[in-house]
Order: sequence, then C-alpha cells, then structure tokens
Amino acid sequence: MNTPILYALASNIFFSAASLVFAEFSRKHSSMWMNAFKASLGFSVLLLVLPFLGQLHALPSVALACLMLSGLLGLCIGDVFLFNAYRVIGAGRTLMLFGIHPLILGTMAYFLFGQAVDTHRFLGIFFFVACLLIFSFEARKSKGHWEWNGLIWALVGVLFDCSGVLLTRFAFDQSPGITSLEANFYRFSGALIGFLFVSWFVRPIRLFEGFRSETPKRRGLVIIASVCGTLVSLALYLAAIQQGHLATISGIAITAPLFATLLECAIAKKWPSGYLWAALVSFTIGFWIVVG
Repeated sequence: MNTPILYALASNIFFSAASLVFAEFSRKHSSMWMNAFKASLGFSVLLLVLPFLGQLHALPSVALACLMLSGLLGLCIGDVFLFNAYRVIGAGRTLMLFGIHPLILGTMAYFLFGQAVDTHRFLGIFFFVACLLIFSFEARKSKGHWEWNGLIWALVGVLFDCSGVLLTRFAFDQSPGITSLEANFYRFSGALIGFLFVSWFVRPIRLFEGFRSETPKRRGLVIIASVCGTLVSLALYLAAIQQGHLATISGIAITAPLFATLLECAIAKKWPSGYLWAALVSFTIGFWIVVG
C-alpha cells in the first residue's frame, strides 16, 4: 500500500474516532458548545503555529471575506447541523449521508464555475435516498416513529459545508499563494465570529463553564478529539491529495462512515443491525457512482 493511501486511511480513522467523541459531548452539552470548542481550539493552535512557520500573510480583501464567510457557513452553521445529526442518529449514519457531498458540490460547481458534471452520477441520488429510507425505517421499528429530524439536519449540514468549500475554492483562486493551514485559520476566525454572535445575542454557549465541569480525563479526551478531528485529520488528507491520485483518494473517503460505524458498534458491544448493513451497501453503491 503506497504512502498517500495510508495518509488517507489514517485521516479517516482520526476523523471517524473524533466524530464519536463529538457526538458524545454534543449530547451532554450541545452541538453549539462542541463546535465552538473545536473551532476555538483550532484557532488557538494555528495562531501559535503559523507565525513560526511564516505562513500568516495579508490577503486580498475578497479572499479574506470569502474564507471568513466559508468558516461561518461551514464550520459554524453547517457543523452545528451535522453535530445535531451526530447526537440524534450517530456519527456513522451521519457520515454515510455526508457521502452525498460530492454530488451536491459538483452540482453547485457546475452552476457557479461552469465545471462539467457527468449526468450518470445523478443515479447516485437513488441509492442515497435508499439510505435515508432505510435509516428512517430502522428508527420506525426500534423507536416507534419515523426519524426525519436527524436526517434533515445531516443533509442541511452537508449543504452548508458545500457552500463553505466553494467559497474556500474561490478564495484560493483569488490568492494562489495561500496555504491550507492559513486558509483554515481564517475559516476558524469566521466560525468564531458566528459563535460569539450567538453567545452574546441569542443564547450563552458557556464554553469555559462546560469545559470546567468535565473531569480531567474527559477534558483531555475532548481536546485530543478536537485536534485529531480537525488539524491532524486535515493535514493527513491534504498530504494524501498532494501526493496521490485524486480519484483514488476520493474513493477512500468511503472508509470514514465504515470506521465510525464499526467503532460505534464496538463501543456499544453490539453487532451491526441488518438495516445498518443494507444502508452501508446502498451508500457504497451510491458513493462509487458519484466519485466514479
């Protein structure tokens, strides 16, 4: 197995494991709290690291505005929806629905940038819809009601994340010399502005109070998960993209929901249900159609 593939697999493992921690802390505190903590930690680490790397430069105002708006839409609003989905339907199921990301992103890129889209990829919609129906039917059998809230939150989160990705791409086009770490620093900045607005004018997030209420062991857990699920995972993924075959690396993204699902089942000490296996098969077929 070559190095880029190992980087991509390691990135997915880190992100999948961190997603389980994000789901747990979102249930205890809130998805807003967990995302604000993650963004604050990522911003703080990059603020300390980037000056030493000499990678904190002045950007054109258009690029800076796009990156900060990207962070607001993707890392603030979008991730809050995704973490709500984590909380309700679990990380594994949410990440499966996140597999529709390439399809939505390709469609938006077609209308905004004129990039070609293979129409056969829209066949993947059928299999992603099948995923939705299987998850909802699973909830109907186990909980006595159709589970639509978590599914809708996941899809809305994907839509906002795609918007953030497109804005980031536009910012890279406006400022080709910017690095990924620097771009994420400004994206974290935009997300923090959103969280500060919510905390001041809507509802206090109480970031430090929530952190202090945890035991030292759990404080370490949420810090490690936040670093691994954002900075480490992203660094490994970008290294894979830079060195490997893009289509192959994109295809490996399918392992993220698989890893998360297996970890969820291992922690719960429960074998995956037939519904989960059926959804995973449907997701796999849809994903390969989309990225193929």
